Amino acid sequence: MERRQFQRNKTIFSGKIVFNNLYSTLDCRICDASKEGMGLRMPNTLGFPDHVRIMVDRDGSMFNADVKWRKAGRLGIQIVHGALAAAPGKLMS
Repeated sequence: MERRQFQRNKTIFSGKIVFNNLYSTLDCRICDASKEGMGLRMPNTLGFPDHVRIMVDRDGSMFNADVKWRKAGRLGIQIVHGALAAAPGKLMS
């Protein structure tokens, strides 16, 4: 059963998960995105906090996000609105 309020669109963007007061990053691939969240792929989903920033490599936009679920090589995040200047719709254009 789908629990998302907004349908996610398939994407293939490279990005980074940023944490530890901007001192640590992990490369990731953004596989799907909506106004409210993203699905990410990476080799390891362990070892970072439940609140992170996601940076999109193609335009440098950054989003505060909460980790909602973790599975082998996959991560689901919910964008925290109003925390950064980057508009979530910018990712979808």
